[in-house]
Amino acid sequence: LDAADLRFVVRGAREIVHEVAALRPATDGAADADRVRVLIVPARDEAEHVAADVLAAALDPGRWEVRVAGDETLASELVAAVEEFRPAVVVFVALPPGGMSHLRYLVGRVRTKCPGVRLVVGRWGCESETAEPAEGVKGAEGTDRSPAETRKRLAEWHAVLVTEGKQTPGGKRALVGTAGA
Repeated sequence: LDAADLRFVVRGAREIVHEVAALRPATDGAADADRVRVLIVPARDEAEHVAADVLAAALDPGRWEVRVAGDETLASELVAAVEEFRPAVVVFVALPPGGMSHLRYLVGRVRTKCPGVRLVVGRWGCESETAEPAEGVKGAEGTDRSPAETRKRLAEWHAVLVTEGKQTPGGKRALVGTAGA
């Protein structure tokens, strides 16, 4: 695809994501005590940003408080965003081909500055296990090969992340990932 065709595809995909998200029923706030903060980070470009938007739209807003970082966010800005938002999980979206060096750099910076946050890499679209080894991203808890794998991992972690949540002085449970906020 040339640049104009890619922009057309990205724009169309974004419109679909926003239309589908608008169809989602509103939550009543009953599950707010069990909401977990997730920051989704597109590693480098607009296509990854659309993929991050797709994951964000697929997560239940009654269980997850989701933010998507910009695709042109500098590493220092990303660390500041993690420190400010205080997510329990950061999901890095990196579509093949390429981009692994920058991805490793981002994961390393966040791991160094924010050691308590769980890091997951969504390397969606790698068909074979040998294409790019999952253990290639030091500091991440795992690498998922599809959005479905990432959603499954988050669903499996949800109960643990909720129980790891801190109690506020008033005895109410805070949003998970807000310790010290």
